[in-house]
Amino acid sequence: MIRSTEIDNIKIEYIINQDIDESITIVGVRNVGSSFSVPEEIDGHKIKIIGKKAFLGCRLLRQITIPAGIEEIQDYAFAQCYNLRTVIIMNNKIYFGNGIFTECNMIQDICLGYEEPDDVSALLGTLIYRLKAEHILVDDSWGTESWFAKWDMELLAYLKQDDEEGYTDLVLCGEEDIQYSLEEYICKKRINKSALCLIRLMHNGMLSNENEKLIKDYILSHIKGCKTDEAWQALLSEFSNDINYFKLFADIGGINSDNIDELLADMGEVSSEAKVFLMDYKKDNFSAVDAFDIFSL
Repeated sequence: MIRSTEIDNIKIEYIINQDIDESITIVGVRNVGSSFSVPEEIDGHKIKIIGKKAFLGCRLLRQITIPAGIEEIQDYAFAQCYNLRTVIIMNNKIYFGNGIFTECNMIQDICLGYEEPDDVSALLGTLIYRLKAEHILVDDSWGTESWFAKWDMELLAYLKQDDEEGYTDLVLCGEEDIQYSLEEYICKKRINKSALCLIRLMHNGMLSNENEKLIKDYILSHIKGCKTDEAWQALLSEFSNDINYFKLFADIGGINSDNIDELLADMGEVSSEAKVFLMDYKKDNFSAVDAFDIFSL
């Protein structure tokens, strides 16, 4: 029998597992806002399972915290939570079902067993949408040298993948959301590859010198002035509000005397902090800032 309760106007539907230990499985959550912490119990019954599709389509949800008492997250539990960015799961031995974060394309961090984002949580966050390697999510060796090596292996294999790969399958499968050409698909894929490279360099725990070079080489082959500039496009579209990524881009050689003016021209309405950084970088490394640049702020 499905029961329900309200916590701060959030409706939680659940069942009591009477044939096991009278623990609770959450089967539905409604009216959830941008942040939600799953309670540890309801009416004295411990919550142990988040059921199938329990948070399906909670579009306002940006951060979810799951207490250590939760032992299982079932299939598609958080599917179509389009704005979900941070997932905090205090039980690092939790069982994951299939597709629990399907279409959660905004996830940035998945913290397993702790609350503060770090290198591991950022790389875990990429496994859902960007790298599409969810099998590493269920590998309980997070944070070890072998785990980082597995992540890097997935990235390097993805970088080597033909940029056209996957497009024909999407078309043949009749995907309704494929509204772009092969050329646009290739561009999107290179932007995603570049974003992954930037994320890995920003969160560079246990990154070998050899892999670091391969990742940097990919970025530098797609900067402004190259045949294609998807690394620069990734910086603008994915990290425009994080000045640290612009500094990283400069440190690895993505900004040079030949492309600095084009980069400034591309800034448009992007973060004024990033624009000021580029202007200062030009002044310090190449030439004085043009009066036009000053008035464009």
